[in-house]
Amino acid sequence: MNDKIMDLHDVFIELSEASKCAITDEDAVKLMHKYDIIFAGEKHNEINSLELVHTLNDYFHIHIDNDELTELIPSVCDAMKLKYQGMKRLGDEQSKVPYCYKITLF
Repeated sequence: MNDKIMDLHDVFIELSEASKCAITDEDAVKLMHKYDIIFAGEKHNEINSLELVHTLNDYFHIHIDNDELTELIPSVCDAMKLKYQGMKRLGDEQSKVPYCYKITLF
């Protein structure tokens, strides 16, 4: 299996476990500062792949670009049974490839 797939799998596990501990908004803010990514949603369990690229590169030291991450997300999320939703750029709705994803960690 591709090393980046395994790395991404491990990152999703860590971010999921961390976001499960974010009971209050203050907890979520601490996580956002730690990982430099917004944990959105009512349960603080939704992340955006555009921000995830920076977290992977800067916090986890996994060097990846948005195109590569966008290619990997469906297979990793499917394997982990994580929900994800493709998002397209405004004005580029006809594209078959999402520009980024919203990922629900649990």
